[in-house]
Amino acid sequence: MTIGSLLKKYRLEQGKTQAKFVGKIISRSHYAKVENDQHQISFSYLVMAKKLITIFILVVVVLITGVLIFKNVNDTSKIILDAKVASDDNHEIAFVNVYDNGKIVKCSSLKNRNFVRPIEVDPQVFEDHTSTNNSTYLTVNKKLLNKNKAISSDPTWSRLIKNLAKRSKHLIAILSLFKLDHEYYIFIKYNAGLSDEGTLYKYDGKFKKVCTLDSNKIIALRKSN
Repeated sequence: MTIGSLLKKYRLEQGKTQAKFVGKIISRSHYAKVENDQHQISFSYLVMAKKLITIFILVVVVLITGVLIFKNVNDTSKIILDAKVASDDNHEIAFVNVYDNGKIVKCSSLKNRNFVRPIEVDPQVFEDHTSTNNSTYLTVNKKLLNKNKAISSDPTWSRLIKNLAKRSKHLIAILSLFKLDHEYYIFIKYNAGLSDEGTLYKYDGKFKKVCTLDSNKIIALRKSN
């Protein structure tokens, strides 16, 4: 039995066409002549082709391994907060870990211990106006705001809400305030078209974005242990 007939038998057993069988090692037309014994492939050529394929596979494995190692070595992100989230109607409750790089990862149920529930701000506190160039801006109804003693008793919350009104270009749908030890956080959702995103900020005189939720809202928050 010739090399050509052996190759053909092996190819047919695998159910492959000539083109798929040889790939890019040699041209299909040249291989067809080999199967028909019009050309001969030397044993040394076959051995060399096998070696090249083996080397290629090893290189791919090394590259993939290197990428995984590099990713693990350089992924120094850490969990900073644990959050309890729910849909806007307070169903579908879940728990997530919030990382210092903004990543959010769903996790198994966490103990409710040390979770801080928010101060909910009535969106009616913010009054919307239209400027001469037809853009929206907000002001704060101080009388309505002062009815919430949890806010009016803390000067930082009052400043935060005034600053938030100045920077906001859309009506506010949800505003939740969290105080963790001496750190202030807010979770906010705007009435902004089709977007259902909500954003968690840390406030220390400036708003620093912590993470964004594609949907849902944060109903409890705590620092991660």
